[in-house]
Amino acid sequence: MRMLKTLLSTHDVAYATSTQKLFSNISVTIKEKDRIGLIGPNGIGKSTFLKILEGVLEPDSGTVTKHGRIGYVPQIAEEFRQQMTIDELLQSASCPYDQFCNTYKSIFSSTVPNKDSAIDSMSGGERTKLWIAMVASQLPQALLLDEPTNHLDQKSITELKRWIHTFKGAVVFVSHNRPFLSDVAHIIWELNAQTINVFGSGYTDYLHQKEHLAAAQARRYEVTKKELLALDKGVQMRETKAARAAKVQRKNRTESSRSKSAENYFKNRSEKGVGNIKKKHDARRNELEESLQDLQMGSPKTINVPLDSRSRKGGLILETEALPITIDSRVLINDVSLRIEYGDRLAILGENGSGKTVLVKKLMEEVTQPTPNISKVGSDITVAYIDQQYEMVAQNLTVFENLEQKMNDIDQELIYKQIGRFQFPEHYIHKKAGELSGGETARLAFAIATITPLDLLILDEPTNNLDIETTDIIIDALNDFKGSLVVISHDTYLLGELKVQQAYIIEGRSLVPNKLSYNH
Repeated sequence: MRMLKTLLSTHDVAYATSTQKLFSNISVTIKEKDRIGLIGPNGIGKSTFLKILEGVLEPDSGTVTKHGRIGYVPQIAEEFRQQMTIDELLQSASCPYDQFCNTYKSIFSSTVPNKDSAIDSMSGGERTKLWIAMVASQLPQALLLDEPTNHLDQKSITELKRWIHTFKGAVVFVSHNRPFLSDVAHIIWELNAQTINVFGSGYTDYLHQKEHLAAAQARRYEVTKKELLALDKGVQMRETKAARAAKVQRKNRTESSRSKSAENYFKNRSEKGVGNIKKKHDARRNELEESLQDLQMGSPKTINVPLDSRSRKGGLILETEALPITIDSRVLINDVSLRIEYGDRLAILGENGSGKTVLVKKLMEEVTQPTPNISKVGSDITVAYIDQQYEMVAQNLTVFENLEQKMNDIDQELIYKQIGRFQFPEHYIHKKAGELSGGETARLAFAIATITPLDLLILDEPTNNLDIETTDIIIDALNDFKGSLVVISHDTYLLGELKVQQAYIIEGRSLVPNKLSYNH
C-alpha cells in the first residue's frame, strides 16, 4: 500500500496579537486525502491558524513546511475584491474564465455567473461558490476552507460535500455546521487557548470522547477540592495539637524536672516540625489551587443572553397584500401576501440568489414605512434586522461605542451588562470592532440588535460565524423570545431547534408555504 504523501506540516508554531496570546507549540501534519475539521470557540484563532498554514501570516515562532500547492478560501473575502467584476477577480488570481467555468460546473449545479457580473451585486452564497470554484480550479493539493458552508443553500452544501469526497488532495476546513462536520471530517483538530488537540476520528466520535473527558474532568475537580479541604483540615488539627502540647508543657514545667537547655531543645524541635509541615502544606496547596484553576478553565462557560420583547398580548405586526419584491427594476418575487402576528415564528427558504435577503429587507422597510393600500402595520412596532454582513456594526468604533450609539438614552450600566452577557472579556470593551473575529462580530451584532426591547426580530443567516456553544445559547434565547421572529437560514440544525411555526420557500418567483425537513 502506497504511503500517503505529507503535504503540509508545522513544528512548534506560536502566534499572539498585540493584546492576546492565541496559541503556541502547535505541531501538526496534513497528508493526502485527509479531511480535517478545525473547531474551537470564536476568537480562539482558527482563521489566523489557516492563514499561517497558507502563508498569509507568519508565525511568531516555529516553522511551516509545504510539500505541495495550497489553496485557501477565506471566511470573509477582502473588501477590495468585492468591488471587482468576476473577470477582474479571476485575472488577479491568474485563473482563466473557461477553467473556472469547468470547475464551477463540476462542483455546483447552479448557473455559472457571467464574467462581467459585479461581485458586490451577488448574494452571500453566490460569492462563496465563486471563491470555492476559483481556488479549486487552480488545482491545489491541499485545500484550506474557512467556513465554506456560510451562506450556501442546502442543495449547494450537499453538492460541495459530494465534491470534497471525490477530491484527491487534503481538505482542512473551519466549520460550526454540525451536519457538515459529521459528514465530511475524518479528523478533528480542536483549537484551545494553548494548542491543538487532535482527535483521530470523525465528529460524532469526537463528541463522545469529549463527554467522557468532561465527566473525568468533573470527577478530578471534585477529588481535588476534597483533597484541598482535607489538607487544610489536617494542618489545622496539627497546629491545634502542637499548641495544646505547648500549653501543657508550660504548665508542667519545673526547674527540677528539666534543665533549661533540654526545654529549649524540645521547644525548638516542636516548632521546627510544625514549620516543616506548614511548608509542605503550602507547596501542596499551591499545586492543588493551580490544578483547580486549570480544570475550571477547561469547563464550558455559562452565558445568559435574554432577548427582551415588548409587553404585548398579541396583535398584528405586519400584513402585506400582493407586495412585489424587486431589485433594479427586476422582479424577484411576485405578489407577496403575508401576515405576521406578535409571537409568530417564520422561516424563509430558497436557493442562493432567489431573493431571500431582498425580501426580508423589504419587509423591514414596510414595518417602518408601509406602502399605502398594500401593507398594514401594528401600532408602535419596534424591529431589528441582523444581516449577513453585520452592517450595523461600525468597524471604526469600539465594542462599547457600537452599543452606545444604538441607545437613545445612554445607560452605561446596561451597556456593560450587555457586553458581559455576550461573553466579551473586559479588555474588549475598548477594542475596535474591525479587530474582532467573524464570530465575535456576529455576537456584537446580536448585542446591538437586542439591547432594547423588540416586537419583531429579522435574522439573515444568524448562525454564520458563530461557534457551536454560542449557537446553542442563541437558540435558547430565541426560543424564550416572546416577540415575532423571521429567519433566513440554511442551517438545518438551527431550523430543527427553533420553534418555527411556518416556513415559506421562494420558487419560480413565488413565495409558497413549505414543510420543514431537518438534518441533525
